[in-house]
Amino acid sequence: MHLLEVDSLKTYYYTRKGIVKAVDGVNLHIDKREIVGVAGESGCGKTTLAMTIMRLLPPEARILSGKILFHGEDLLSKTEEEMREIRWGKISMIFQHSMNALNPVLTIERQMIDAIRAHDRKLTKAEAAVKARELFKMVGLDPDRIKGYQHEFSGGMRQRVMIAMALAADPELLIADEPTTGLDVITQSQILELLRRLKDELGLSIMIITHDLAVIAEVCDRVSIMYAGKVVEIADVVTLYKRPKHPYTYLLINAFPSIKSRRRRLEEIKGEPPRLVNPPPGCRFHPRCPYATEECRAKEPSLVEVEPGHYVACHYAHKLNFIMER
Repeated sequence: MHLLEVDSLKTYYYTRKGIVKAVDGVNLHIDKREIVGVAGESGCGKTTLAMTIMRLLPPEARILSGKILFHGEDLLSKTEEEMREIRWGKISMIFQHSMNALNPVLTIERQMIDAIRAHDRKLTKAEAAVKARELFKMVGLDPDRIKGYQHEFSGGMRQRVMIAMALAADPELLIADEPTTGLDVITQSQILELLRRLKDELGLSIMIITHDLAVIAEVCDRVSIMYAGKVVEIADVVTLYKRPKHPYTYLLINAFPSIKSRRRRLEEIKGEPPRLVNPPPGCRFHPRCPYATEECRAKEPSLVEVEPGHYVACHYAHKLNFIMER
């Protein structure tokens, strides 16, 4: 049994401009002690997927169908009170732009103590302070600096603080939404190495949401590629980079430079992602796909297993043979 399994999930936003099909029949899973990347362009539904798993959607969002199984139990059937026990206690999240989430007028120690006691009210303030210092040390920060304020910490240090707070209730699954955005490349590498170390030391499972394929390549075991609210390809990270089967994945990888292969002109994905209020019929990628046929325009492809552990939603996955140089 998978630790987390998302099955045929649909989450739509009901807005004045129409119904936004942000997550439209998504399937994926995460196993214990595994890091899974969810990648794709901005607006493809990655963050909505994470917020649906956490049941933290805004009022205009509706979960229409599907299941989110955690240890075999459907999170969509849980009451709000039950979800409060699961959030941070079982599944924790580092939110996008989380470096700006710290309160500037409270010390880091005060904020961490409040977060720890919110999930374990049996702890005294003194006991929570001891745990806060332990978490500080775990994420590579000097515990003696815990009484400082957010403006005294660099961007990378604040991101480490947010990771420490996400670990406050000893979760089994950590969802990290764009955890390296706004950081320089050295700090990005340090944060990713920290996440990898925490997975090994704590037995964590991690979902990393990103648009940066370099992040995926460095830290993930498996990858789910999303496009226009749907998962179009799932594979282990080596297979995905060397033998992608979906044209979108192939073009997405080719849009990023490689330091190993010969110098070449980067390819662009022509056009723009579709508006999810009125997505195109058939395969949603067909308006931008150089290999599209009438079948692609008329019939939506299913996500099928083309080889063990490799799933693709493309009518011609068995014919397309992309071999990457990198």
